[in-house]
Amino acid sequence: LTDGNPSVVKILKNNITLNSPKASLSSALLEWGNKIHINKVIKEIKGFDVIVASNTLYQPSSVIPFFTTAATCLKAKGVMIVSRSLRNETMETEIKKASKMNGFVLTSIVSEIGIKKIMSDKLCTIEKVRSENKRSKIESPK
Repeated sequence: LTDGNPSVVKILKNNITLNSPKASLSSALLEWGNKIHINKVIKEIKGFDVIVASNTLYQPSSVIPFFTTAATCLKAKGVMIVSRSLRNETMETEIKKASKMNGFVLTSIVSEIGIKKIMSDKLCTIEKVRSENKRSKIESPK
């Protein structure tokens, strides 16, 4: 689990300890485009099998650093799933350009009216599986 904000990374570490002390989860400081952070993640974690990003792209200036960082940190057979709100035409153009430039293929677009399938050969779903009687502890920022 990563974030570009040191305070959030501290909270992530606490949540991992509270919920999964024996799991092989970790958290790291990762600011998009920051070569020191990127190299540390690659050295310590050996890259990511899966990247899940949710509602992370707000401004055009963050798009290229986001996709460049993801492409650098993702293992060769890794997968990235991005869930986001459609913002505006400028953002959509930047996202399509940066994703293609970094070797990503857009497989579907989620819009306000649902999923419009662009390519029929891949469909990714994420399911949260957990026991009904077990509640996760979540620490919130103060």
